[in-house]
Amino acid sequence: MGSTANKTGRIAGLNVAHKTKADFLPGVLGTSVIKLFELQAARTGLTEAQATQKGYAVETVLVPANDKAHYYPGYRQIITKLIAEKETGKILGAQIVGEGVVDKPIDIIVAMMSCGATVEQLARLDLAYAPPFSMAMSSTILAANVMLNKLQSKFTGMNPKDLVTALEKEEIAVIDVRTEAEFFVKAIPGALNIPFNQLTNRLDEIPRNKKIVLVCKVGKRAYLTLPTLKKLGFADVAILDGGIEAYPYTVE
Repeated sequence: MGSTANKTGRIAGLNVAHKTKADFLPGVLGTSVIKLFELQAARTGLTEAQATQKGYAVETVLVPANDKAHYYPGYRQIITKLIAEKETGKILGAQIVGEGVVDKPIDIIVAMMSCGATVEQLARLDLAYAPPFSMAMSSTILAANVMLNKLQSKFTGMNPKDLVTALEKEEIAVIDVRTEAEFFVKAIPGALNIPFNQLTNRLDEIPRNKKIVLVCKVGKRAYLTLPTLKKLGFADVAILDGGIEAYPYTVE
């Protein structure tokens, strides 16, 4: 990367000119950003696979959000994948993709990782806010809060890849709690549509001999549905990480 080359070049020059006061670069996180037509993507640190290979017990979240306030003209969606160590909450890496701004949120995560920060510390940042620049709860802090909920066992998630595998083996039942209109436009094949406000009246349609995976647009309604189902006796219930907005496979 040109950025790394320039930094190491400056350090080499300093070390040549000031031999008694050596300077150094501690390393890089592999941070990168790219634009492909209307799509933008950025990453830093370890991917989920890399972290697992290095022996970390990892937790991940997929969080769709807007890059600025939804009522401000020109807002676009981005999806953040955050990777953290389960035991400590230390941030291990992140990837962000979408049509919205991705360089600012990835740079925030880079800065926190460079300080060895945890997800909790990321969630507490006092970031700049105004509708043209960010949501009131920025995508970065939103992702950190979702990760905190997961690390604190407030919900169990299932990533899209595992969902597809489980559906092929007929091991789960997917319950889509969005409205009928939303379900009609786009839905996961095999999912049963039971809008949240109809849940208690249609409990007999939900199988009790399978794991239940709740789906909504981004995860919020599924998260609110989870405690209701558990109170009604459904013990094995999970939420699709990122909802239908972060689902990359075939939909109906």
